[in-house]
Amino acid sequence: MKPWLLFSLSDLMERDDDAFSLEECLSNFSCIQGGDDVKNYLVKNAIVDEKRWVSKTYLFISDDLQKNILGYFTVSLKYIMVSDGLQLSKNSIKRLNPDSNSIAQCRLIGQLGRSTHAEKGFGTHILRYAIGMMRQFAKKEGCRTLRIDCANNKKLMEYYVKHGFRPISKNKDNDLIQMITMLDRGIDQIMGN
Repeated sequence: MKPWLLFSLSDLMERDDDAFSLEECLSNFSCIQGGDDVKNYLVKNAIVDEKRWVSKTYLFISDDLQKNILGYFTVSLKYIMVSDGLQLSKNSIKRLNPDSNSIAQCRLIGQLGRSTHAEKGFGTHILRYAIGMMRQFAKKEGCRTLRIDCANNKKLMEYYVKHGFRPISKNKDNDLIQMITMLDRGIDQIMGN
């Protein structure tokens, strides 16, 4: 795997470097999976959301003269409405720890993309890194549920299932599948070992 550096978007926004243009770097990103939606978020919304403290974006940037974005992920806090429609057992619903209004807090990987400049398999590296980071946050701050909303695409859903997520419901617009994993489980449990 090519060498890379991890930066938070906030750190890059504060950087005063004539040799590095954040806007140019973001606009040069081209994505393997998710195409325009994943690129448009990075170019048009990531900085706005970062400034508003809505989400945090982390960029994997090549450690060479090109400084290409190899991939990125965005995280935030969200919730899950605990209702009869969830595809979960009663014990699993209890582990979500819903409040009296049937709302369960969760962490969300809202965006995740691998660049055309990245090697095959780098998307899995990004996902594992994001899960590991969210697990560390959960150990310090609580909130053990991690959610990903993905397109209703069999291959993509199988990919997330392989990495420990399971579908629980559709979003309110019925265009995305909400999938979760529990961050207090070890990686061996998540991967089925």
